[in-house]
Amino acid sequence: MLSYLKISGYNFNYTIFKIISESIVLSKSITNLDLSKNTIGQWGGLIIYNIIKNSRVQSINLSNNELGDKGVSQLSQALEYPYSINLKKIYLSYNQFSGQGFLQLCDHISKNESLNELYLNGNNFGQGQLSLITSLLNCCPIKKLNLSNCQLDDQSSEYIKQSLKRNKSLLILDLSNNQIYSNGFEKIIEGMMSHPGLLEVKLGNNRIGDKSAASLSQLILNNKVLKKLEIENNLIGEISAKEVIKSLKMKTSLSYLGLKKNPINSNSLDKISAILKSNALLEEEKQLSKMKKEISLSSEVKIRRDKLINGCLEMKKQVVAKLKELEFLEKSLEATRILEKNEGDTLENELNKIISAIQSVNMETITIEDKVHQMNLEHREDCNNKRNTIQKIKTENSQLTHEIEDLKILLQIKEAEIREKQNEEDSLVAF
Repeated sequence: MLSYLKISGYNFNYTIFKIISESIVLSKSITNLDLSKNTIGQWGGLIIYNIIKNSRVQSINLSNNELGDKGVSQLSQALEYPYSINLKKIYLSYNQFSGQGFLQLCDHISKNESLNELYLNGNNFGQGQLSLITSLLNCCPIKKLNLSNCQLDDQSSEYIKQSLKRNKSLLILDLSNNQIYSNGFEKIIEGMMSHPGLLEVKLGNNRIGDKSAASLSQLILNNKVLKKLEIENNLIGEISAKEVIKSLKMKTSLSYLGLKKNPINSNSLDKISAILKSNALLEEEKQLSKMKKEISLSSEVKIRRDKLINGCLEMKKQVVAKLKELEFLEKSLEATRILEKNEGDTLENELNKIISAIQSVNMETITIEDKVHQMNLEHREDCNNKRNTIQKIKTENSQLTHEIEDLKILLQIKEAEIREKQNEEDSLVAF
């Protein structure tokens, strides 16, 4: 499947370019796209916006297309996250944009999370807009930035310095073919000294002179990260060369220092080249020694690894035995659980029976209590009736007793009357 497409050096109109862009969008395999030198013009910005937003392109070359401020402003809207999530590299070199286009570009790229390489060489942004570089490099994880041939000067260098102090991701910076003098170079060196990972800086074809010799010497001595520094075709002379030679004899991370086309005699250049080669050989020897130590360590590590492997295998056997033992215990526990469950079910049934019996006894007890209560009520009523009968009999007995007393009195009266009559009769008989 097609992954690289180059359509360069044509002067096609809007309609043709739109048809091409639609084909690019429909193709899901193109990841590297070269559309340079087509004189697309400002009208092509929206079409490029559509390509970036809707395709899977990871690298796009739009150099030498006369996009201008309008075209760059339009396409830059697609550089925001998440529209450009696939885009890693974009070339916008020599497109005749400056203030407004650069403002829009920086604003949208600062919200990008995937762009790694940005090529802006051959454009003139104007001093008022270069402060945006600081915010751009502070937000976007760019690793390679090309600002060559952008008419940067010592005032621009202040913004570059601030950007380098804040940025943590930049690896390669190209500032060649500008108008940077020694004062500006010293500012850039200050920023480079603060950067934790900058590997390569290009400053060829500027106006750097011997005034910055001391700063250059300090950079070589103290920067432990920088690998490549290109300062060809400047105004660096013998004063700087001597400082560089002194610094290179000390420990340095530099593996390449470009000083060609400077007013330095060939003898000094040869010395610098020889020292760099010697440093490179020393570095290679250090690397070889390090590799040997690593190999030696790797042998020891291998022995230890074998011991560890054997130990691990033994441990594995023990673990397998333990697992089997645990499996047996688990089965035993499962059988015990089943037995306990069955016993529990039996006990539960017995308990339910006992509860049912207790409930039955409780019901019978309640019934007996009701009967006893009823009998108590009936007994109480019978007792009351008997008590009433006894009371009635007592009352009647009392009445009979009174009547008997009355009869006794009457009998006594009668007996008295009879005795009196008897006495009268006896008296009459005697007479």
